[in-house]
Amino acid sequence: MSQPPTKALGAERKTWDKAAFEQRARERVERELEEEREAAKAKAPPRVVVQRAPLDRDKARADQNLDLHGAVGKKKVINSKTPELARSPFYCTVCNCQLRDSATWLSHLNGKNHVRNLGMNLRAERSTLEGVKAKLEATTAKRREDLTPDEAAAAFRAEFDERVRQQEEQARLDRQQRRDAERAQKRAQPAADGAHVRDEPEAEPVDPMMAAMGFGFAGFGSSKQPR
Repeated sequence: MSQPPTKALGAERKTWDKAAFEQRARERVERELEEEREAAKAKAPPRVVVQRAPLDRDKARADQNLDLHGAVGKKKVINSKTPELARSPFYCTVCNCQLRDSATWLSHLNGKNHVRNLGMNLRAERSTLEGVKAKLEATTAKRREDLTPDEAAAAFRAEFDERVRQQEEQARLDRQQRRDAERAQKRAQPAADGAHVRDEPEAEPVDPMMAAMGFGFAGFGSSKQPR
């Protein structure tokens, strides 16, 4: 009589605990959501828009030494005790940095970082006619303050002569324009004006035979001269 077959070790059908795996999945999702919330809280706050004044070149260079050629051909010995301000030809007190040559110095003064540290932006203010006139008047007044009395008198005479010359030139141009307009008006007169001119009678042609016989039109008139 045959014996019943024996089961192989570990050959049973594997079963899964669905409830346990569902719990693990829910915990993983909750953990990921919590990590996302923590990461969102840790982000930097939104940047505040800083309103800076328009660019003013005079203010940007007011406290800076623009002596570009003062150190040309000179030598300087520096050591660890030399002050930081004296270690390079150019030093920016606004940005606290050293610059080695004039090209770098000018590039720095016109750069974005320097202008930003001054509280301005690179967007220049739109110029107006009144602003330009005021700027020119201020510049002229400042130049006059630096002149001696003789130089100021000479500058006044030169300015007066220039204004007189400009007025004379403008008057000459106005006269020339008026003359040109009058000439154009005369040339543009209508052709009907010519109808008032009396037409001269045309001379009748003379027959050659009669002219040879002495019977021209000039012969019919009296030959006597008026007394």
